[in-house]
Amino acid sequence: MIKNIVFLGVILFNFSASALQTQVLQSSTDLNSDTWSAEAIYKFESMGFPQNLPKSLLTVVLQSFYDQKKDKAFRVLGDNRDFNHGHLVMSDEGLRALLLHTQERASIAPAWSRFATVDREGRNWLVFLNAPTEFHNAFEFRYSTKPSFWGGDFERNVTWEQYEEARTVTELMLDPIKIGFHPIGFLNSEKGEQIYFQKASCPAINENLLEKSNLIRLKTSAGFECLYINSMACVFKSHFKCPGKGI
Repeated sequence: MIKNIVFLGVILFNFSASALQTQVLQSSTDLNSDTWSAEAIYKFESMGFPQNLPKSLLTVVLQSFYDQKKDKAFRVLGDNRDFNHGHLVMSDEGLRALLLHTQERASIAPAWSRFATVDREGRNWLVFLNAPTEFHNAFEFRYSTKPSFWGGDFERNVTWEQYEEARTVTELMLDPIKIGFHPIGFLNSEKGEQIYFQKASCPAINENLLEKSNLIRLKTSAGFECLYINSMACVFKSHFKCPGKGI
């Protein structure tokens, strides 16, 4: 009898653990294959994002971007080879905007690949939080020339000229006069903290748990699909402490 109870407990524990996980598409430099792993499902509110970026607002941003820019700015949602992240554009007053980057591996993808270039000039999109359905080409808000403060730490990995060649706009390339505030870099870098939205399986959990989770369900041309929302702290756990708490 005791053995049966213990055995049943193990089954229930395993079922519970699997129910609180989902399969997530992981980063890979291979353009021809996908890599998946089981990841814990967290409470969205525990992820440490700014309070003025609730899950409901992020859902509006991502759904609107999909509806407006699919096949124009990107092809593959939730994949690091195309579109799976944005940057938090912060000021002294807190989070003000998101800077979305697409076509991440387009420069090395063969012409026939689904990751090949859609529009080289259309891979940087700025969305202000007070207008979450309006997307602006970030080049409209970039400094017209390299600013005097640029250099030193900002040239450690990628130079201004290399960003220009890749047609990339980072947070500190945004002109405060054009955007209306001074952007702040993350850890003294030219970029802001990243927020990830990776393609994931939609787990069989009730709507209440799904609503509280770090999973966003979007309506796409292929039906409903899920994105796993993650922070830099939870992606790079060897460098940061992940604040995420399981649901």
